[in-house]
Amino acid sequence: VEDKSVRYVAEENIEPMDPELSELPSSLVAVAGKHFKRWDGESRTFVSNIRDEYPED
Repeated sequence: VEDKSVRYVAEENIEPMDPELSELPSSLVAVAGKHFKRWDGESRTFVSNIRDEYPED
């Protein structure tokens, strides 16, 4: 949001997606790359880095 205000989304307005990596906005992929290890093409989800940092959990 350009005006830097906080926005909320109602749960009923959220719809599941099943995209290919190429269908995602490049800006989202760039930001996700900072927080996720990789994209899993089979499950079509980002794979978290958390297990690497906390393997005992």
